[in-house]
Amino acid sequence: FILLVEQVRSASRLLAVADRAAALGKPLIIAKLGRSEAAKRGALSHTGSMTGAEFAYDAVFRHAGIIRAEDQDELLDIAAAFTSCPLPRGRNVGVVTISGGVGVWLADVCEKHGLKVPELKSGLQEQLRAFIPDYGGVTNPVDITAQAMEQGGNIGAIELLYDSPQTDAVAVVASMAEAKMVLADKSEIARIQARQEKPLLYYSYTLPSEDALSHLVDAGVQCYTSLQGCARALESLADYSAFLELRAAD
Repeated sequence: FILLVEQVRSASRLLAVADRAAALGKPLIIAKLGRSEAAKRGALSHTGSMTGAEFAYDAVFRHAGIIRAEDQDELLDIAAAFTSCPLPRGRNVGVVTISGGVGVWLADVCEKHGLKVPELKSGLQEQLRAFIPDYGGVTNPVDITAQAMEQGGNIGAIELLYDSPQTDAVAVVASMAEAKMVLADKSEIARIQARQEKPLLYYSYTLPSEDALSHLVDAGVQCYTSLQGCARALESLADYSAFLELRAAD
């Protein structure tokens, strides 16, 4: 559920709704307005509502498992991940990329959001090295290179990371400017995504074409156009998974 909120008039009712949603495994994603003094003045003049103390809202949201989004883009980025991905078992992300630099950049942003991009164990590295040239990378991020991609290395790397217990989610970095590559991999991407064992997301470092996005949508996979959006979505999935685990234990 997505909500846009200026003020919560009844905390007990909100907590009751949040508890019911958690029992059903349905996340509440809220964009709460009014952090700044200027925003509070604007809300008061617009609706007559006091927006309240933000630290209190943050604390209550965390306690209730409510996910807070900062703006409409983040709201939709988070919601998109929940509509297509199962919850991860942990915070380890495997990154597959054809652009080593952007893969490193995504790894940086993931770790900034409390995720981990762990070095893969030697056995998995050896499996990847079977089709990735020496000038590619197999440690994580996995840089498959253009040569390996043309020989089916993209799907090979995605599936190896998806199958591995060393990763809890897989993020694929690619250019979606043209639909040719996505079309070639579409059926395999859909097959992997249909397993619903861990999150699988794409990040395009170029403006994606409508056809490329359409092919990914058909395969059931979300494509992000910002590093922050992709990492924030993965973070929200991991946070909610941890919340449900703690709730079940308590």
